[in-house]
Amino acid sequence: MYSFLFLMLILFALLVAGQRIAFALGTVAVIAILTQDLSLPLMAQTLYSVMDNFIWAAIPLFILMGSILFHSGIAHDIYDSIYSWVRHIPGGLGVATILTCAFFAAVSGTSLGTVAALGGITVPAMIEKGYDRKFAYGALACGGTLGILIPPSITMIIYGVITETSVEKLFLAGVIPGIILTVLFSIYCMIYSWKYQKATIVPPASWKERWRSSRRSLWGISIVVIIMGGIYSGFFTVTESAGVGAAYALFVGIVVYRKINLKALLSIIQETTINSVMIFTIVAFAMCFGSAINMMQIPQQVTEVIISSQMPHWLTIILLNIILIFMGDFLDVPSIMLITLPIFFPTVVSMGYDPLWFAVLLTMNMELATITPPVGLNVYVLHGVLPDSKVSEILKGCVPFFMIIILCMVIVGLAPGLSTWLPSLTK
Repeated sequence: MYSFLFLMLILFALLVAGQRIAFALGTVAVIAILTQDLSLPLMAQTLYSVMDNFIWAAIPLFILMGSILFHSGIAHDIYDSIYSWVRHIPGGLGVATILTCAFFAAVSGTSLGTVAALGGITVPAMIEKGYDRKFAYGALACGGTLGILIPPSITMIIYGVITETSVEKLFLAGVIPGIILTVLFSIYCMIYSWKYQKATIVPPASWKERWRSSRRSLWGISIVVIIMGGIYSGFFTVTESAGVGAAYALFVGIVVYRKINLKALLSIIQETTINSVMIFTIVAFAMCFGSAINMMQIPQQVTEVIISSQMPHWLTIILLNIILIFMGDFLDVPSIMLITLPIFFPTVVSMGYDPLWFAVLLTMNMELATITPPVGLNVYVLHGVLPDSKVSEILKGCVPFFMIIILCMVIVGLAPGLSTWLPSLTK
């Protein structure tokens, strides 16, 4: 155990010194090999066996799809359609932003992709209509977190591969909690606008305008039907559905919208490549780190310590969540999962908790990680999309939504059936 604490101290020092997370994890893995006399061939074999999984291909395909939706204008049409139906309620534009984030989450699978795709659309629209800048920033940055909870979710894919849990069931586990969180976000937008920004309330759109915008958005809506229908009908695997969805989005962008030309396609490929390589580099080095931890039998030792301490199980779960929230302040989502799951997952399972329920709680913790400094990537992606914004304003706008995510975690924690009921209906 002391060796593990020493390795974590080195990892923390490297991160504080500014070393990239992938190389920091790789460095610590090498130190573990040299100091603990671990089997290098066994580690290489473990790394290969984990990475040699077809489902990893779904990650770049979902990223590709999200980039196509943004560059083609499909995302903009979906936003306009949703706004036409809810604009008359208090906070209508904020609610439209949350619902669009939820929809985009259902086709892109990423939090960062959702923020990047919608940042230039939703925030300027809210500010133009008189919404407070901090509120507008917070609504999108936190609405974007739905991208890793609502299926298909890249976070769930990583969890499924590492823990050997059915990805299809993990996707189903996130549906009801994702809906609850979307509703809570929307209610907050309505209450905030009704109390502080009544001037933003506008007359309802005409039925003609609603149907016209809805017809235009059908091309985008059909992508969700293709992806989710294909997965749960058994017609597609998760990876195949991502490929079919990306191909369909590209077809719509080129043939229907006619906005994807050679220049735009090269930009899309570049974005997809950069984001995918970043994720897989972290995954590979983190797997080496996780393999070293397993060979040192750290998960078994942690489990034994917790069990022997006779700590109440519910208190253990709270402790694990606190650790995850703390790590979310310093690390990105894939890194946190790849570092903690080899230790936390066996512990949670040994206490008799459902892996699907824990997956949802962990994913909600990862939502918090994307909006908490100093590493809150959603905050910095939004700042990059909107250079005139201030990071401090974005963070202030995120605070109420942060508390709502905590509330949703408590609800799901106290009612495990919210995350386990839908998966239980499948074979």
